[in-house]
Amino acid sequence: MNTARRIYWLIAVLAVLVVCLDQYTKYLVCRHIPLFGKIEIVSGWLNLVHIRNTGIAFGLLQNLAGHYRLAALVVVGAVALVLLVVLALQVRKHQVLQMISLALICGGAVGNMIDRLRLGEVVDFIDAHWQGLFHWPAFNVADAAISVGIVLIVLDELFLKNMRSDKGTNVRRQESEARIQCSEGVCASTGKELGPFGLRPIKPCTRKEVRDKK
Repeated sequence: MNTARRIYWLIAVLAVLVVCLDQYTKYLVCRHIPLFGKIEIVSGWLNLVHIRNTGIAFGLLQNLAGHYRLAALVVVGAVALVLLVVLALQVRKHQVLQMISLALICGGAVGNMIDRLRLGEVVDFIDAHWQGLFHWPAFNVADAAISVGIVLIVLDELFLKNMRSDKGTNVRRQESEARIQCSEGVCASTGKELGPFGLRPIKPCTRKEVRDKK
């Protein structure tokens, strides 16, 4: 299996795990918590609730009229799909963080899409708040996965991308320094005689020999 295919398989497997966790938690909520019901988990901080969301993540756009909401959701879905395709084409084997973030976003998007196709709305159940005074819009595992994936992409672009670029520059510099410059039938770095036609040393010069010579 080539590297690109292995990357796509890893993304797919992690995305499927996110979808399974999302759907299973929603199933438990629908089974054990009545609609608009509430279970206090951490007093003053966290509740489990059962509400339905006709908008997008965290209840956004749910107050729009039906046809406007549908159009907005189609646009958001199309933009998200284009971004996911672009990211998938750019992922390389050393970009582990981007792999994880892309899988989280894909899994979250699919998890919420299943709800919309099955129920016409999304089940939200995590109610984070501060002493009941400020409530973050209720969300679910899919919303959380999408949010974490976006944060990981931002972190990768701000910090790890520059580190990878610096590392690649150092590797290229080392390879350039280790490259043997030959003239007049003799390797200038090690003094070894060249092979026929003056193309390369009879015995290839290693990087260690080049460093020792220096």
